[in-house]
Amino acid sequence: IIVNKLRDICDTVEITPMHAVVGVIKGNGGRKRMISCGMDETTFIINEIDGEGFIKMKSVSNYDGRAISGRTVTVGNETTLIDGIMSGKVLHLSSGDDTAKPSLDKMFVDIGKNSADELKGIIEVGDFVTFKGEFSEFGKDKIVGKAFDSRVACAIAIKVAENYKKSGKTPDGDLIFAFNAREKAGK
Repeated sequence: IIVNKLRDICDTVEITPMHAVVGVIKGNGGRKRMISCGMDETTFIINEIDGEGFIKMKSVSNYDGRAISGRTVTVGNETTLIDGIMSGKVLHLSSGDDTAKPSLDKMFVDIGKNSADELKGIIEVGDFVTFKGEFSEFGKDKIVGKAFDSRVACAIAIKVAENYKKSGKTPDGDLIFAFNAREKAGK
């Protein structure tokens, strides 16, 4: 979506090796300026599928361990998207350290299959897991949505680029619009 929007606005658009999208409105050789925002979301990568068909994962971004259990997720790759739920051992079957705040190494995703064989050719190690969440209104004047902070920042950056292009001005230096894909990586 971002690439398609920028093609009509910017003089050049590229996707970097780290999957950032960079659009440039060419200037007259003066000082360059950049508007940069993140466009990623909390994501996990499948690193194991156990014999019972439960999906184990590792984080590729920051996440809050207090907020992951019971969340609906999308599991998938370029051709397949499947709904699932992130879970762990239920409290009434837990004891000792298992009753502490959930950690990712004790969590799994259940997509309703009963064995690893049922997942063959559908989902495999290396595929992604990300939280589901749709845009919705709640309360008197509030809204919520998946990766809303990043999506709003991207929309604002695109609007700035559109407005500048519509002005018909040529900037003193290049205007660079960077939409970064690894903003949530690391701690």
